Amino acid sequence: MIGRLEGSEGWGTETNLPSFQPSFFENKGAFVRKVRSGSPAQRAGLRKGDVITEIGNQSILDAATLVDLSKRTTPGQKVRGQFVRGGRMQETAVAF
Repeated sequence: MIGRLEGSEGWGTETNLPSFQPSFFENKGAFVRKVRSGSPAQRAGLRKGDVITEIGNQSILDAATLVDLSKRTTPGQKVRGQFVRGGRMQETAVAF
């Protein structure tokens, strides 16, 4: 969930990163703890355990930043995003 709400983009996030995540995150980003089947998040290739670090050239500092950004994004708008999986930075396009 994004905070305690799950948005239409279909991801669930939290701010507190698990201790097993690499230290280069500097405790920034939104940890994905859930991806709803058939959602835009799943179509973008996001998985449970990913850490979203940037959406549309805006750094994601925490889950609240991601919630705020998703509220300001036009439904259907596709934006580039960065996330970390298994210690490696990856990119994707997410449709909100």
